[in-house]
Amino acid sequence: MFRLLIKHTTNNVSLLKTQHLVTLATSRFTINRYSTTSSNQPEQEEEVEEDNGDWMNKITLEKKVSSVNDILNKNKTNIKQIQRETIVEHSTNESNQDEGLLQEIEKARVEIDNDVPIDRSNLTIATLVRVCGRLKNDRDIVNHLIRRLLQFKQTIQLDHFHQLMVEYTQKGSQELIIDNLYKMLNNRDIVEKINNKQHSHPQQQNTTIQPTVETFNLMLKCYASNGSIDRCISLIEKDMMKEKLVQPNQESYALVVQGLADANRPDQAYSFLLKYIASHQINGIDQMTDCFNSIIACHSRMGQSDKIETLVKAMKQNQCQLNCLTRQYQIESLLKQYNNKEAVDQALKIIKEMDADNTPTTTLTFYKMYESLARLSRSDELMQLFGMMTRNQKPIVESLPSIEDDFYNENVSLEASTSWKPNIHTFNSIIESLCRCGQLDQAFGILDQMTQHNVQPTGETFSSLEALSFKLNQMDKYNRYCNMEFHIIKKN
Repeated sequence: MFRLLIKHTTNNVSLLKTQHLVTLATSRFTINRYSTTSSNQPEQEEEVEEDNGDWMNKITLEKKVSSVNDILNKNKTNIKQIQRETIVEHSTNESNQDEGLLQEIEKARVEIDNDVPIDRSNLTIATLVRVCGRLKNDRDIVNHLIRRLLQFKQTIQLDHFHQLMVEYTQKGSQELIIDNLYKMLNNRDIVEKINNKQHSHPQQQNTTIQPTVETFNLMLKCYASNGSIDRCISLIEKDMMKEKLVQPNQESYALVVQGLADANRPDQAYSFLLKYIASHQINGIDQMTDCFNSIIACHSRMGQSDKIETLVKAMKQNQCQLNCLTRQYQIESLLKQYNNKEAVDQALKIIKEMDADNTPTTTLTFYKMYESLARLSRSDELMQLFGMMTRNQKPIVESLPSIEDDFYNENVSLEASTSWKPNIHTFNSIIESLCRCGQLDQAFGILDQMTQHNVQPTGETFSSLEALSFKLNQMDKYNRYCNMEFHIIKKN
């Protein structure tokens, strides 16, 4: 920048000097006409002495310094002005954003207080408010729960408290609300106050509500689902047993064991289970089987297949039935040993034993086996398993819902059926596994069976077939089978 200024100034000086000499020869103009340092200097005398150029050095120096300072000062001023304008604009935008955010939070607050949807409310903010726990103190929680209980529009009973406990447990992380619900149902004054608001003419009536074992089991479910296992143990061993508030049942003890297993504390869960079995606090076959399965599922998640063998033996000793879930968790733990041929062989042995005993098998068990066999390119055994799965009268438990069902729909049946038919999950799983083995002809053969079962292929089906066809340079075969169907176009 300074080089440009100096060059520009030097050019101006040469021009000024030339003009000055011309002026001396042709006119009597004064030197002040060319000076930019002062506009009010006195006029020079008409008689001008011989010019030695000293005045030009002075004018040039002053002009140079003046020009640089002017530019720098002007730039500083512009920068400060821009900064001020930016700050003002940013503050205005933040103010507008804050105003909009406050409005959305207010909508979310009204929605939560009234438990009704608000038109055009920001669902993200409403969810955030719920997750962060807007109700942080007991007073706000009690007032909120009173409004909820008033919505029943009838005399408050224990069942109303249970309904709210179930609702807030499903929402998750609601221990504080569950604790306050328990305190409220034991508070006669609060219950009487709610009932008086429900009726225009308050009547004298017994407003005492006594908690039952179901009340404590709902609290145990809430604590267990939230990972507060120590509170579960304290509730069942101190509040329920020592203080004799209510006698726990088998479900109560099972909830503690399953909560420990879900919290990845399988060893502690197993020790509690053995203690409860020895004291006959858990003696039902179904309850014991569920507890053993929850512990086995935990070990399966952790890939501890050796400990699962110990649990399976303990189940047999306690006359528990090894059902489809027990076997599924056992097989999954074996298949976690990636590409381990011996583990896959052992898993195959278990499935064949289940088939010989006519024990129901989950579809997820078959899908896991397909995937593992495909990694080892064992396509013959893969097809044998598919034949076993689709055999008539084979008892199957559907693990996955159909495309039309909600994946989290609790109404999806997990009961064994001898009239089960393969669905899109089944065909996609076997076709993808065969394609991994490089068996293109067998994969297209399964595609023909899909049409026989009236199952419509999906993009996943075509993707697996096309990928292998392209790899084997047999796109003509793919085009024959999948003519006019959706597929991905690859460029050579």
